[in-house]
Amino acid sequence: MHKIVTAAFIIFCLFSNFMGQAAASVSIIGFKQENVSNQLELEKQFAAGINREEMIEWHKRLSEKPNHIGSPHNREMADYLAALFKEWGF
Repeated sequence: MHKIVTAAFIIFCLFSNFMGQAAASVSIIGFKQENVSNQLELEKQFAAGINREEMIEWHKRLSEKPNHIGSPHNREMADYLAALFKEWGF
């Protein structure tokens, strides 16, 4: 029993040390270290602009019926998505 407790304690200490180091130096694959804070700020701004209610509405509308290729409903959904993209400036 003593060996199990000791092993668990060692693993806990190593894990805690690793997590502390990870929190101290954030890195993102594909970004230089000097650009990480700018990227994180951009991601924070993007996330703040997401409206949960809009996403629920879009999901319900797009999944209310099967979207078989060539069906009238599929065309309606294509037009709906095109209108959304135009509204967003694309």
